Amino acid sequence: AKFAVAYNNRGEAYLGKRDLDRAIADFDSAIKANLNYDTAYYNRGMAHRDKRDFERSVADFSAAIKINPKSAASYNNRGFAYWNQGSNDNAIADFEQAIKLDSKFAAAYANRGTSYYDKRDYARAIVDFDQAIKLNPSSPAAYHDRGLAYRDKGDSTRAIADFDQAIKLDPKFAAAFASRGLAQSNKQDYTRAIADL
Repeated sequence: AKFAVAYNNRGEAYLGKRDLDRAIADFDSAIKANLNYDTAYYNRGMAHRDKRDFERSVADFSAAIKINPKSAASYNNRGFAYWNQGSNDNAIADFEQAIKLDSKFAAAYANRGTSYYDKRDYARAIVDFDQAIKLNPSSPAAYHDRGLAYRDKGDSTRAIADFDQAIKLDPKFAAAFASRGLAQSNKQDYTRAIADL
């Protein structure tokens, strides 16, 4: 067990340095030393996710959940991997479970909002982004994504207000300028649209 912890800790350091192959090798060794080490499965899932190997990522988060079914983070990250595979319904189910386990999990609300947005269920997406913003008002991404839902719902004014806030929080948020430009264009305010774009 001692070796498992040591391998896992070194793997986390490699993960932090974005040396993903070495990180995975260490998490492999940690799991070999302790087959019930949920943290090592979770960390390896994160490394596979960062390598965009979402199939392996799902498998690792599933293994972590089997050992520790109370981990909201494992459900949230497996949901994110499912979403990247285009499996919105599985993603939503996992984000719901993450929220059930931790009602203050802002990222899980934001992720579920994105899944609803992809399903064109803008009303539900907005409710989730509202909650994500309430829990973490300093997230430019949540404002931006709620803005997209408002824009695609046909409410350009609210969309622009959200894009404004996203840009205020992160003045280098290029996607927010592009999104605001398109919303200005929808309002036929072409001068502002051109400036943003």
